[in-house]
Amino acid sequence: ILKVTGNRIAYLTLSGNEVYSHTVNYSNPQCYVKGTKAVVFDMDGYGLILLDCDKVIYEIPTSYKIKAVTLSSDDLVGVITEGAEHSYGKVYIFNTDGTQVFEWETYDSGYPIGIAFNEDSSVFAITSLSTSGAVYVPYLRLYSLPTPITSASPVDLGSFSIDESAVFASVLYCNETLYTFSSNTVYTLLDNSIVPLNLEFGAINQVNTVGGVVFIVYSDGVEQMN
Repeated sequence: ILKVTGNRIAYLTLSGNEVYSHTVNYSNPQCYVKGTKAVVFDMDGYGLILLDCDKVIYEIPTSYKIKAVTLSSDDLVGVITEGAEHSYGKVYIFNTDGTQVFEWETYDSGYPIGIAFNEDSSVFAITSLSTSGAVYVPYLRLYSLPTPITSASPVDLGSFSIDESAVFASVLYCNETLYTFSSNTVYTLLDNSIVPLNLEFGAINQVNTVGGVVFIVYSDGVEQMN
């Protein structure tokens, strides 16, 4: 059991005995768990920690406020932060030892929103939203990582968009299929094009992968969760 508060992170046994703890100073602590690892971070703050049930693996500060964090199956950490002056945001990828292996600062592609890794962490996707024009323009970018990860830079595999004022609020891989989600539509990347699936949702609240399938929590518009 992982217990997270604003000033303390603790791993507990099922009987409630503490395995170890770590002191933090987070105003808005959040947690992302995948497999045997967890990332605890301060939303709109400047710090994050990667840990497992035995120890803290690393703790790093960020220069800009954290907006989102994700974790790959191979324990790579993806982080979205606010950007420097004149940029919309930054995206970082950290290796298993805390070494930064990728940094992208977005200007033309708008605000970064989500990150997703494929099953073996060889490819990752970033969604963003440009609000600078008359209509919102959503983007999906793909990058490949060298395997094993070395000093070589990730390769830009391309940028994709659609002619709709949608917001790609979430993105994930299920097996090797990439999905991204607006408030009421599921899209997938097919033959280098973003295409909507023939599914209807009132309002998508949460998405995840469970047992190799996509799990969607949504409302039908009459205060009914599904």
